[in-house]
Order: sequence, then C-alpha cells, then structure tokens
Amino acid sequence: MSSEPILVSSLAKFLSLTDNRDKVVKFVIYGSRFYGHFLRSKDPKSEWAPIMTKIEQAASTSRKLFRFAKSANVISKTLKNQEQNPWIRFVNRISDAGLFWYFLFDNFSLLASLSVLSLDPTRMGRIAEMGYFVSCVSDLALDARSLLLANAMHEHLMKKKLGMNSTGIQEDSERLRIRQALHVNAVKHKTLVLNIVKNLADLVIAWNIVFMRLRMSPRHTGLAGVVSAGVAMYQGWPAP
Repeated sequence: MSSEPILVSSLAKFLSLTDNRDKVVKFVIYGSRFYGHFLRSKDPKSEWAPIMTKIEQAASTSRKLFRFAKSANVISKTLKNQEQNPWIRFVNRISDAGLFWYFLFDNFSLLASLSVLSLDPTRMGRIAEMGYFVSCVSDLALDARSLLLANAMHEHLMKKKLGMNSTGIQEDSERLRIRQALHVNAVKHKTLVLNIVKNLADLVIAWNIVFMRLRMSPRHTGLAGVVSAGVAMYQGWPAP
C-alpha cells in the first residue's frame, strides 16, 4: 500500500475530532501572529503583515466557537476522577477548577464579542486566562512529579536488568518482562516530557495576558503557541 492513502486516511481521522481541529486552528492563530511579527520586523510597511493579523483574529473567533460549552466536559472529567492519592486529587481539582473557569469566561468573551452580553470581551478573555494560568501551573506540578517517578522507575528496572547474570526459562521470561516494562516506561516518559513542553508554552501565552505589565513580544507568544499546538497535534495524530 502506498504512503499517500495512509496519510490521507490518518489526516481524515485526525480532523474528524473537534479537539484536533481546535489544535489546527490554534496553530494557525499563533503561526499567523509569529509570521506577522516577523514580516513587520523586516518591513514595517509589509502588505502581508495586516493579512496575518486578520487571519489571526478570524481564527481566534472561530476557535472560541469550537470551545463553546466545553466547561461541561471539565465537570464530567472531574466527576470521573478516582485518584486515591489525596495530594494528587487536590492538585487535579485545582487544575480542573482553573480549566472550568477558563472555558466559562472564554464563552462570556465570545458572547460579548457577538453583542449577546453587555460585557467587555477583552476583559472576559483576560479573566479566562487567569484560570488557564492556574491550570497550567497545576498540570506542570503533576507532570514534573510523574516524570521524577518515571526516571526512578527507569533506574530501578535498569539495575534489575544488569543484575541478571544467568540464563534459564524463568529468567528469560523475567528479562522479557523487564524489557516490556522499560518500553512502557519510555513511552510514558516521552509523553510526560511533551506535556511539560506544551504546558510551559501555554504558560507563556497565559502569562502574557494575565501579567500585562510584563508582556512579551508577539514573536515570543506566537512561537510559544506554535510549539504548544505542534506538540498537541503530534500527540493527537492517530497511530498507523
């Protein structure tokens, strides 16, 4: 089978999910911001820079539509969380609360921009990002802890593997079990690293909106958004 049908099939499967289409739109938003800033830095009178701004604004509005009423998904996720560790459960609750806050006020921002609500859409967007900032910090704490545990597990398995110095049916099966455990741990480690990269990039975006006096340039936020969306798209791409 040629690679083209596989690519087309994977792309169709990827785009069939609303969350994945949201990731693509996010990539367009921040890619346009980054490229628009790049064009202005090269030529302040660039004809394409204003076009990039219009693309960013249009894509941003459409992305808000994708996220409308997603706060209900957060409630469902919270209710299904059966984490036994009280500390992890507490941080999870903080993360979910921040995300719920984000989606709620993001919806208010959309409705205000459509003149459905008599609110300032920019202010609603800033309040929304406060929740997202809290959620990102909470997720980073959880992922950092999980990464440390994954590293410790890798060292434990490697020591166990090196400690086996004889052969036999039982030990051969044990070697296979250790190899499988190392593979599973490596996949988990990769996922956690990508999650941390994505959350750090999202934190840059949220920081830029929440702490307006310490704002970064569109180049930095645009690049951060491209990285975050790129990682999310990579993680969401269907396996062949």
